[in-house]
Amino acid sequence: MLTRNDIFLAEGIEYRLLGANAETNCAWVIVLGEPNALPQKCAWHVLSRLEPHRANDTHWNPTFRKMTPAMRRVRDEALKALGDIQNKIPDIFEPHQRARLVDERVAAGCSKVVIYKHLRRYWQGGQVPSALLGNFDQTKRKRIGLTAGRGRPSPVDVAVYQLETTDLERFKAAIERYYFSDERRTLAHTYQRLLEAHYQTMDGNGIHRLRPPGERPTIKQLRHYVLKNYGAEHVLRKRKGDKEFEREHRAVLGTVLQDCLGVGHQYEADATIVDVFLVASSDSRKIIGKPTLYLIVDRKSRLIVGWYIGLENASWICALQALVTISADKRSLCEQYGIGYDPRDWPAHEVFPSEIIADRGELLTQSSDQVIEQLNCTIANVSAKRPDHKPVVETQFKQTRMTLQDGTPGFDPPENAKRRQGKHYEKDACLTLRDFTAVMLAHIIEHNRRPMRDYDCSLAEIAADVLPSPIALWNHNIGSRAGLLTRFSEERVRMALLPRAEATVTEHGIEFQGCVYTCQEAIARGWFVDGRKRRFKVVVSYESRLVDTVYIHAPSKAAVYVGILSARAEKYRGLSFAEVKAFERGRARMRHEIEHQQAQARADLHATTESIVSAAAAKLAAAGTKKSRTARRADIAEDRQQERRLERQALRPAMRLTPPDGFPGTKRPIEGEPARGSNILPLRPARSAIERAAESSRKEASVQLSNDLLASADMSPATSPQPRAPSLADKLRLAQEKMRNG
Repeated sequence: MLTRNDIFLAEGIEYRLLGANAETNCAWVIVLGEPNALPQKCAWHVLSRLEPHRANDTHWNPTFRKMTPAMRRVRDEALKALGDIQNKIPDIFEPHQRARLVDERVAAGCSKVVIYKHLRRYWQGGQVPSALLGNFDQTKRKRIGLTAGRGRPSPVDVAVYQLETTDLERFKAAIERYYFSDERRTLAHTYQRLLEAHYQTMDGNGIHRLRPPGERPTIKQLRHYVLKNYGAEHVLRKRKGDKEFEREHRAVLGTVLQDCLGVGHQYEADATIVDVFLVASSDSRKIIGKPTLYLIVDRKSRLIVGWYIGLENASWICALQALVTISADKRSLCEQYGIGYDPRDWPAHEVFPSEIIADRGELLTQSSDQVIEQLNCTIANVSAKRPDHKPVVETQFKQTRMTLQDGTPGFDPPENAKRRQGKHYEKDACLTLRDFTAVMLAHIIEHNRRPMRDYDCSLAEIAADVLPSPIALWNHNIGSRAGLLTRFSEERVRMALLPRAEATVTEHGIEFQGCVYTCQEAIARGWFVDGRKRRFKVVVSYESRLVDTVYIHAPSKAAVYVGILSARAEKYRGLSFAEVKAFERGRARMRHEIEHQQAQARADLHATTESIVSAAAAKLAAAGTKKSRTARRADIAEDRQQERRLERQALRPAMRLTPPDGFPGTKRPIEGEPARGSNILPLRPARSAIERAAESSRKEASVQLSNDLLASADMSPATSPQPRAPSLADKLRLAQEKMRNG
C-alpha cells in the first residue's frame, strides 16, 4: 500500500505520491526526473493496490545529504519566495487554484518561473524544506567546489579551477589589503599579489614557482568576486576616499538654491591664482608672477559683490580687502582704473549678507570672529576638499579663465605646465597689476550684466519675464529681502575687519610688536606719564602690511585714536609687521651675542688684573713688618705731594710740544742741514725787578728740594760701580743744573 511521498513505478515511469483522499477517491502524483512536471490527478482505488518502488530513497531524500552553508542559503531563499503556498493542499495541486496562488506571489514581487521551479523541486524532493537545498553535491565533475564545475572551458585544454571557501577568503584579504588601500593599484596588480602570496610552490632547488593555470584562480574569477560582493559606491569610497567620492562621483539630486532664501542671504567667497603673468610697473621687462583673485558672489543671483586683485597670498588680508570693496566707493574705483561708472551696475552696494560661505582657508581665523560680532554675518566654513559646497564661486573662476584666455597676453593655461616642452607664454606678458585690475573690473561689470542661459528661474521670475542676468535677478528679488538685509559704510567695515591685539602703554609710548606709537590724545590724557609708574594695556587695530599707523581704542569710552610711529621706531616706517618681527629677532640674536662678548671681556680683564694685583700684594708683603692703618695714613699729604712730583717728572718728556711750522720764534732748518731734535722757543719779553726776585726765590727753593731728594735717595752717579741708565736722582740733578744756569 502506498503512503504519502512514496515512489512507485507505472509503465516504466517513476512517480511520487503527493497526497490522496479516500473519501473522494482522488490522488495526486508527479513524475520524477521531468523538468516541467506538474501534479496529476489519479484514482486512489487504483493506486492503493500498488507497492513502493524504492523503500530507501537515498538519492532523492535530502535528509541523507550533507548540507553546506551555501545549500542552506539556497533553501532559505526558496522558502522565502514560496511563502506558504506549498502548504495549501489540495488547492496547490488544482491547476486553476494553483495559478491563483502563484499570481499572488508574483504580485508580491517574485518571479513566476522561479516559483514553479521551487514547487517542482519541493514536490519531487519529498515535500520537505530540505528538498529545496542547493544541489551543489549532485554534480558529476571531478573537481567539486563552490563553483560546482561551472566556467567556460579553456581553448588550450586547461582545467577550469573550481573555487573553494578558502579561495574566497583569500580574495577578500587581497582586495582589502592591496586594491582598497591604494588607488594606484589595479585589479591586475592585486591578482599578481594574490598569486605570489597563496598560489606558489617550491621546486627541488628551493625556488618559488607559481602554480600553473588550472591550479590557481583566474583574474576573471577575482573580478567576478569584486563585482558580486562589492558595489560601485563601496569600491569608489574605499579607493578614492569619502571626500573625493562626494565631490566627483556622488549622485547629484538637489540644487544649490534649495537652502537659499533669496538674494543677500548667502555670499560665497574663495580665492584662486589667476593664470596670467604680470610685469613690474617700473620696468615692463621684469615679470613679477601671477596675481591672486578673491571673489565674493551672491548665491541666488550670481552677482559679484566684492573682489580683491593683488599680489598677496590667499589669506585673511585678501578676504578683508574683498569685504571692504562691498562698501567701497565704486565711482572712485572705476575712475581710478579708467572704467566707465554706472550706478546701476552695483545694486548690492554696502549690502552685507546673513551668511558667508567659505572654505577652511582665509576666513578660518580668529580675526573672522569680528565679522560675526561687528557686521552681524554668520561665517560657514565648509569641510576640506569640498568645493561642491560653494559651486557658484568655483564656477565663476572657470568663467573668468574662459574670458581671460581669449587674447589676454601672458595667459598661461594650467595644462601647459604638465605638457612636455610646453610653450613659454610668459614671454608675451605686458600687463601691470594696475592694467590687470582694470581688465578684471571690466570683466566683473560684464558678468553682472550678462544673462545666464542655463539658470533655473523660479515660477515667479518666469511669470515676470525677468531676464536671468545677475543684476536683473537681484533687482527683482530684493523687494522681498530688503527688510532682512543690512548696509554698512566703508569706514565701519574697515574698522570692523582690521585685526585687533593688545598693546602696552609705557613711558616711551604705546609699544606694539616691536614698534612704539604716540598720539596727541594719549599725550593730553597723560597716558605716558601714568605708564612710567604703572604700565597698562590698550586694544589696537592694525594693518599687518604697514606699520606706519594703528587705531587705538580708548579703554574708558567708545573712541578711536590714530597712533603714529614715534621717533624711537621711525626707522621701521614703510615696513610690514612681519618685517619688523624679523628685525626684532635679529636684534634679539645680537643682544645675546653682546651679552656673551661682555662676559668674555670681563673674564679677560680679570685674567689681566689678577697678575698685577698679585704682584702688588707680594711686594707689600715683602716690604717688611706691616704697619697699622693709622701709621700708613699719617703722612698721606706729604706722600701724595711727593708722588705727584714724581708723576709730573715722568710725564715731562711725553708732554714736550713741537710748535707748528710758521710759529713765531721757530727757526726753519737750512736746506741741506739735518733737522735738530729740539725746537727753538720764542724769546720771552723783559721782566720787572719784582718778577726777577720772585723767580730767583723759586729757583733756590727748587734747588734745595732737589738736594734734599738726592740726599734722601742716596743715589749719586759717582758711586755707581758701572755705567747704567739715568735714574730719577740723575734727572733731578740735571734739572737743578739747568735751573742754576737760568
